[in-house]
Amino acid sequence: MPKLDKLKEQVSLLKFWLGLIVVALFSDIGWIFINLFKATYWQLIIAFTITLPIILGIIVLSMKINKKLNQIEKE
Repeated sequence: MPKLDKLKEQVSLLKFWLGLIVVALFSDIGWIFINLFKATYWQLIIAFTITLPIILGIIVLSMKINKKLNQIEKE
């Protein structure tokens, strides 16, 4: 039973970090839309460049959560 509890806690922590990363993504996209015509060319390039790793982080965390949930299902 302790292993199952540990897996559940790991899933909870991963979901917390996933939520923070999603908020960061929404903030970045919001900044892009608000400053699309005001920002310099380089600021927009940096903002779009930051968006890609955030999306990759969401994908990686989602995969880890699914993996942990599958482990919980096997228990």
